[in-house]
Amino acid sequence: MPNWFATMVGETFAPILWVLFVATIVCALAVVTLLTIRKASGSPSLMIGAKARAPRLAVVEMVSIGDRRRLVLIRRDDVEHLLLIGGSGDLVIESAIGTPGVRQTDTGPTDRDEIRQASR
Repeated sequence: MPNWFATMVGETFAPILWVLFVATIVCALAVVTLLTIRKASGSPSLMIGAKARAPRLAVVEMVSIGDRRRLVLIRRDDVEHLLLIGGSGDLVIESAIGTPGVRQTDTGPTDRDEIRQASR
């Protein structure tokens, strides 16, 4: 502990305050080091070596249909689903888009001609 610190705060409290001062400096240096490593590695997490988890759910596209309804394409675990939301109720137009070998669920007519006939 330097003498100037002891003369500034007094001989009684100097050792306690010096320990607190040094501990604060060490913690600040640790935070700066972790933030530098995080920025250099490009990882959004502070855990070094941990893999960043990719989000499982994402809105791919959204199109407004009229004032109250929206057609939404969402992706869940690399499987896309087309939803019609808003209005009086929500409807799954098509599920499991773009995944070979996965059978689509029967949620109503999905062919253009069938949709046109159902709307007449």
